[in-house]
Amino acid sequence: MILFKIVVTICCLISVVVLGYCSIILNRSLITNRTPIGWWIIGVGVIQLFIIMIPAIWWNEWWIAHALILSISAGIAIVSSILWAVIEVASRWH
Repeated sequence: MILFKIVVTICCLISVVVLGYCSIILNRSLITNRTPIGWWIIGVGVIQLFIIMIPAIWWNEWWIAHALILSISAGIAIVSSILWAVIEVASRWH
Protein backbone atom coordinates (compact mmCIF):
# COMPACT_ATOMS: atom_id res chain seq x y z
CA MET A 1 0.00 0.00 0.00
CA ILE A 2 2.84 2.40 0.76
CA LEU A 3 4.33 1.84 -2.70
CA PHE A 4 0.99 2.80 -4.24
CA LYS A 5 0.90 6.03 -2.21
CA ILE A 6 4.45 6.90 -3.26
CA VAL A 7 3.75 6.25 -6.94
CA VAL A 8 0.51 8.25 -6.94
CA THR A 9 2.17 11.14 -5.07
CA ILE A 10 5.01 11.23 -7.60
CA CYS A 11 2.47 11.16 -10.43
CA CYS A 12 0.55 14.04 -8.84
CA LEU A 13 3.73 16.11 -8.43
CA ILE A 14 4.81 15.40 -12.00
CA SER A 15 1.32 16.34 -13.19
CA VAL A 16 1.47 19.65 -11.33
CA VAL A 17 4.80 20.55 -12.90
CA VAL A 18 3.98 19.38 -16.42
CA LEU A 19 0.48 20.85 -16.52
CA GLY A 20 1.70 24.12 -15.04
CA TYR A 21 4.54 24.36 -17.52
CA CYS A 22 2.47 23.34 -20.53
CA SER A 23 -0.61 25.40 -19.80
CA ILE A 24 0.99 28.56 -18.45
CA ILE A 25 4.55 28.82 -19.80
CA LEU A 26 4.16 27.26 -23.26
CA ASN A 27 1.06 29.26 -24.14
CA ARG A 28 2.56 32.72 -24.00
CA SER A 29 1.49 35.15 -26.67
CA LEU A 30 4.19 35.89 -29.22
CA ILE A 31 3.19 39.54 -29.34
CA THR A 32 2.88 40.42 -25.64
CA ASN A 33 4.89 37.54 -24.11
CA ARG A 34 2.05 37.06 -21.61
CA THR A 35 -0.11 34.03 -21.02
CA PRO A 36 -3.79 34.63 -21.85
CA ILE A 37 -6.22 34.45 -18.91
CA GLY A 38 -7.90 31.33 -20.28
CA TRP A 39 -4.69 29.34 -19.92
CA TRP A 40 -4.22 30.61 -16.36
CA ILE A 41 -7.74 29.49 -15.50
CA ILE A 42 -7.28 25.98 -16.89
CA GLY A 43 -3.77 25.68 -15.45
CA VAL A 44 -4.64 26.68 -11.90
CA GLY A 45 -8.04 24.97 -12.03
CA VAL A 46 -6.64 21.57 -12.90
CA ILE A 47 -3.40 21.82 -10.90
CA GLN A 48 -5.25 22.50 -7.65
CA LEU A 49 -7.00 19.14 -8.02
CA PHE A 50 -3.67 17.31 -7.98
CA ILE A 51 -2.40 19.38 -5.05
CA ILE A 52 -5.53 18.59 -3.01
CA MET A 53 -5.15 14.88 -3.78
CA ILE A 54 -1.68 14.54 -2.23
CA PRO A 55 -2.71 14.89 1.45
CA ALA A 56 -5.81 12.82 0.73
CA ILE A 57 -3.64 9.95 -0.47
CA TRP A 58 -1.47 9.88 2.65
CA TRP A 59 -4.01 10.46 5.41
CA ASN A 60 -7.13 8.33 5.34
CA GLU A 61 -8.73 10.53 7.98
CA TRP A 62 -8.12 13.57 5.78
CA TRP A 63 -9.78 11.79 2.88
CA ILE A 64 -12.89 11.04 4.94
CA ALA A 65 -13.05 14.40 6.71
CA HIS A 66 -12.49 16.44 3.57
CA ALA A 67 -14.60 14.56 1.06
CA LEU A 68 -16.51 17.79 0.43
CA ILE A 69 -13.25 19.64 -0.33
CA LEU A 70 -12.30 16.92 -2.81
CA SER A 71 -15.70 17.21 -4.50
CA ILE A 72 -15.42 21.00 -4.65
CA SER A 73 -11.88 20.69 -6.04
CA ALA A 74 -13.09 18.38 -8.80
CA GLY A 75 -15.90 20.84 -9.51
CA ILE A 76 -13.41 23.70 -9.76
CA ALA A 77 -11.35 21.69 -12.25
CA ILE A 78 -14.45 20.99 -14.36
CA VAL A 79 -15.67 24.61 -14.22
CA SER A 80 -12.22 25.93 -15.10
CA SER A 81 -12.09 23.60 -18.11
CA ILE A 82 -15.46 24.88 -19.27
CA LEU A 83 -14.39 28.52 -18.71
CA TRP A 84 -11.21 27.91 -20.66
CA ALA A 85 -13.19 26.48 -23.56
CA VAL A 86 -15.57 29.46 -23.55
CA ILE A 87 -12.68 31.95 -23.44
CA GLU A 88 -10.83 30.17 -26.26
CA VAL A 89 -13.92 30.08 -28.48
CA ALA A 90 -14.71 33.72 -27.73
CA SER A 91 -11.16 34.84 -28.44
CA ARG A 92 -11.18 33.09 -31.82
CA TRP A 93 -14.35 34.93 -32.85
CA HIS A 94 -12.70 38.31 -32.31
